[in-house]
Amino acid sequence: GSVDNDPTLELYARAAVAQADAGADVTAPSGMMDGQVAAIRSALDDAGHDQVAILAYAAKYAS
Repeated sequence: GSVDNDPTLELYARAAVAQADAGADVTAPSGMMDGQVAAIRSALDDAGHDQVAILAYAAKYAS
C-alpha cells in the first residue's frame, strides 16, 4: 500500500483544532507523518489557538 501524507496531515490539523476548540491546552499527535507538527501548528495558529502546545511523540509502550 501507499501512504497519503498530505490528506493525513489535513486530518491531523482538523483534529487538533477540534481539541483546542474544546478547551485543550496541549494536543499530542502520535503519528509519524512528514510535516505533521508544522501542519498542526499552522492550523492552530490560523484558528486563533496560538497558545496551544503540541507534544509530538511516537514511542508506544506495552503496559
